[in-house]
Amino acid sequence: MGGYVSLIVGIFLLTFLSLGMHYSIKAGNLQRNEVLGFRTRSTLASDEAWEVGHRKTLPYLQATTVCGAVGIATSISAPILFDNDSPSSLGVIYVFPILAFLIQIVTIILAALKANRESKVFNSKEGEFNK
Repeated sequence: MGGYVSLIVGIFLLTFLSLGMHYSIKAGNLQRNEVLGFRTRSTLASDEAWEVGHRKTLPYLQATTVCGAVGIATSISAPILFDNDSPSSLGVIYVFPILAFLIQIVTIILAALKANRESKVFNSKEGEFNK
């Protein structure tokens, strides 16, 4: 059961990390830095590229947060609803946190790709403008 708890803790951490980033980006408080955010060559190129790239990740961060909340709720209630003495039920119980964790990871990767793509577009337009 220790692995099960570890999965729930992982979901919890990703949920609150994405929630915190969402609110910081939305409020304009997530400045370009070397610690937190989607740090690619393109997003780190300028403060404006950082802002543009991160603004476009808001729907992804929101989806990660919602997925995490649902994952936590189903993962906590699954052992109560299913008979965890049965080996087949134990497998079913583990599906909920694993699926939620994987969806969160994929969504965060998609957010990073979106931030990178949008900041590249911004940087190329800036380069054309400055010529």
